[in-house]
Amino acid sequence: MFDMAGQEEYLPSHTFSFGHPHSVYLLVVDLSVSEEERDDRAKHWLSSISSCHDFQKQGRPPVILVASHADLDPVQCGLSQNGLKTNGSAARLLHKLEADFGEQFNFIGDAIVMDCRETRSKEIKHLKKVLVTILEEVLPTVPDQPGACELIRSFLPRMTYLTRGQILDWPNFLRLVSQQIYDDNLMTTLPPQQERVLKEVIGSLQESGEIIQFETGEKVYVVLDMEWMFSLVNGRIFCPLHMTGTRPRLNYDDNGRTSVENFRRVFQDTGEEDLLLELFQNLKIFIRFGEQHIIIPSLMKTNPPADCWVPDESSALVYFGLCMKCCECVGFSPSFFPRLQIRLYNMWLLNYGVEIQMWQGGFKLMQIFPGTKRAVEGVVVLAEDSFDTHIIVRSHRDDACAALALREVVAQQIYEVAGAVSPGSQIDRQVLANASIRQFSVED
Repeated sequence: MFDMAGQEEYLPSHTFSFGHPHSVYLLVVDLSVSEEERDDRAKHWLSSISSCHDFQKQGRPPVILVASHADLDPVQCGLSQNGLKTNGSAARLLHKLEADFGEQFNFIGDAIVMDCRETRSKEIKHLKKVLVTILEEVLPTVPDQPGACELIRSFLPRMTYLTRGQILDWPNFLRLVSQQIYDDNLMTTLPPQQERVLKEVIGSLQESGEIIQFETGEKVYVVLDMEWMFSLVNGRIFCPLHMTGTRPRLNYDDNGRTSVENFRRVFQDTGEEDLLLELFQNLKIFIRFGEQHIIIPSLMKTNPPADCWVPDESSALVYFGLCMKCCECVGFSPSFFPRLQIRLYNMWLLNYGVEIQMWQGGFKLMQIFPGTKRAVEGVVVLAEDSFDTHIIVRSHRDDACAALALREVVAQQIYEVAGAVSPGSQIDRQVLANASIRQFSVED
């Protein structure tokens, strides 16, 4: 069972736990917050799960809605015929979620309403009963894991102790496994047939979230301890500054940017800093650009720079705008916009030698014409609901062709990035009215 911190700082690490076959999700909402905030949080969680789940192969995963803090929402509370607590706010939320996400998720029963002052309640017993029922239904559909799975699980703590590390390359992993199986310190390889079985075992353990296997170059590595990795990610990268105490922590600027040198310094005590650099990049915790820099998209500042885009209705300027609308029911994937930002960041740095301005959910591009005071500038903003990405460009009338070209470059990148993170997703392209985009503000 994975119990994830819900604070915003930790959101990027949640995807490690999503998308495993035969998962059951308990979606816990807080009845003490406003209805709008509660709805937004619930939809965020389900959207994040959707972006990691292969519905075609894995079907609709079960979701149980659990509403906590019912004691702080007494007006909406009541009792069902079987004596369980009910709550009007929770029932309305479940109805909304079923309408928006019913094609992706199998919502089980009514919302289970909890009073935080009670630890041994009818509702807790009912939740356990629901989980047992789901387990009984799911287990017959779960393929039998190779018999060696339990054996490898028992080896992992000892292997971690023997290696004094948490990450092993594949040859050393095989060597240690063979030594454990045969209790023979001289054995360095497994017979080919047994190596194939071991690969199946690791695949099963990875699917169940107990181990991570990743590649860098032509080498394959295995992370032996998931808890160790979670503590590093959450404690040294995403943990709020006031909670870190004396522990090393990654420093970054307003653009979520830090240096590779800083990363190595923070993680040098693990002895695995170079492999962690590859692992975290592989897991999309951050994105590498250039040789010496890293950007952590989730740690970018949330507001655009002051005066980043001031509306200007001068008749000397022409505006062009597009709305790129994702037709999937959950909108663009959470990883879509950060990848778009980094792709265009690298493109601008390579082609024009300038950095683009970035913030969470938006960025600004500029093309300056040498020898003149004129430029083409554009902003790209992701709507709060993650369904629309707006492209707005403007320039002097004489540079209208360059402005249109810039708009098309960005649109093409949106198609490519969306196709890479969500293959088969459909995007509709809509031209925006000139009058509305002249008054467009990134702060709205």
